[in-house]
Amino acid sequence: MDAQKAEYWSEEEGFQAMRRSLISYLRTEKDVVSNQMVRFQKFDGDVDTAVSAFEAAEQGNTDELARILASMDPQPTGAPSSPATQAPSQIVGGGTASSGNANGATASGSGGSGSGAGTSPTQNAPSEF
Repeated sequence: MDAQKAEYWSEEEGFQAMRRSLISYLRTEKDVVSNQMVRFQKFDGDVDTAVSAFEAAEQGNTDELARILASMDPQPTGAPSSPATQAPSQIVGGGTASSGNANGATASGSGGSGSGAGTSPTQNAPSEF
């Protein structure tokens, strides 16, 4: 039985009310689905815009970081620089308690009141207390 044919619909008020309600429901559903499609298309465009902006910001950050690192690197451009392979810088005239000073004399744990001639105070040396 094909319920979409007009001859199957009775002229009784109940059947006609049901028909009008069904048509109204289907039109409303069509409008809701159409609006959802518009919302999804707008959301998709917003996501694409956000992804493009994020990628541009990341590229800018990468370029800026590379520029900063290049300006901090004292080595020539051809030599690789890694913090693990670089030697630590030495402080002139200082060091550990048993290192030599700028004059070549060795300080043995004096905190600045050394008794040897030509010795200088050692940085971060333990105190005599």
